[in-house]
Amino acid sequence: AMNRWKEGNIDACQKALAKLVQNRPNFVEAHIQYAELMLYQKNPSAAQDQLHQALKLAPGRADIYHSLAVAQEAGGNATTAAENFRKAAELDPENPVYQMAMEGLQKR
Repeated sequence: AMNRWKEGNIDACQKALAKLVQNRPNFVEAHIQYAELMLYQKNPSAAQDQLHQALKLAPGRADIYHSLAVAQEAGGNATTAAENFRKAAELDPENPVYQMAMEGLQKR
């Protein structure tokens, strides 16, 4: 699926990822990649749906919380996004991306 995205065939990528999450609903990375595609297509609501599924499967992953926060912020939900940016930073305090997100929140 991701090769199709790299080739610029977004429709084929979306179909492949949709089929993958349907056929393998416990495949965390498929949900994450599908969410990334949904964000790329400016569909933060669909991205959030996929990331919530990923969090159910892997609740301790900081990267998923961070991606969810990005999707929530894109969808206009800054308050919930801030909570998930904080959660990502708590889970992985050494990650500079998560720390930068926290610093950005503090400046608001």
